[in-house]
Amino acid sequence: MSGYRRFVAYVYEYLKGKKENNCGFIKVEEREQQCRIELHLHCPGLPADLPCKIYGFVRKDGLMNGILLEILNTRPDAIEGFIETDSASMNASGISLDQLNGMLFLTESGSFLGTQWDDLPIRPEDFREIKPDHQSEPNVATAEQSEKQSEEPPESPVVLTQQSTEQTVSSQWAVPQESTVSFPYSLQDSFAPFTDGWLTNAWKIQLNDLRHFPSQHNSLRNNRFIQYGFYNFGHLLLGITCQEQYILGVPGCYNQQESFMAGIFGFSYFRESSQIQLPHSKGGYWYRSVYPPDFH
Repeated sequence: MSGYRRFVAYVYEYLKGKKENNCGFIKVEEREQQCRIELHLHCPGLPADLPCKIYGFVRKDGLMNGILLEILNTRPDAIEGFIETDSASMNASGISLDQLNGMLFLTESGSFLGTQWDDLPIRPEDFREIKPDHQSEPNVATAEQSEKQSEEPPESPVVLTQQSTEQTVSSQWAVPQESTVSFPYSLQDSFAPFTDGWLTNAWKIQLNDLRHFPSQHNSLRNNRFIQYGFYNFGHLLLGITCQEQYILGVPGCYNQQESFMAGIFGFSYFRESSQIQLPHSKGGYWYRSVYPPDFH
């Protein structure tokens, strides 16, 4: 049939940078410049309702430049669903299906899955996300997530930049005007991690305080990047911005490896802080927006 092609690619899990077991396959169909990608991935132990970021990648200068194609919610032990996009410009990125060298699948729990369509290996440490200025945000494609879209705020894309970037978030993340949020931390316990007035209040919190966050953030309790930052620095950051948005911060350093890991686990932005002193790199907080916790 003219203008039609189909192929299957097998997907593998990568642990500590090494290729491990096959976990399923994707089926790619292109018909008259429309691309449909079906996902059939089996991942034992994978929790349900975690955001899974799906990328097509292009190799350049030794790196794998990822184009965000879609965000799907996981199912118990599985990632299933489909993506539909223009094959001449995948998710309006300007990158065509023919230019892609493979696909990657990243979850907040730390799963890193991939398939390559060339003869070169996948090295997770070489991945970075790029976002063309004209690229649109991906649509949620599973029925389950469509039902929850009104409940859950959209995840922001990974931004691997050294600049202190303010995150644009929905008003759903804001402090309620008639706030019922109660803290065990008094104002005198607050501290100032940044000197530019971006946060109106900030507190150092503990890992067990994450249980007070709403159910949309249950995955934070098992987030390995959060655990890593806490065990190294002894605290997490809870803050309220001058736009009355809540943020959760993980102390750490800014370098290529940590920015990669932060992005995988959902912490897309970094701000330098004098509170985090490190000998050979910039210390600060990787952060993301969160719903207000309730310490009642």
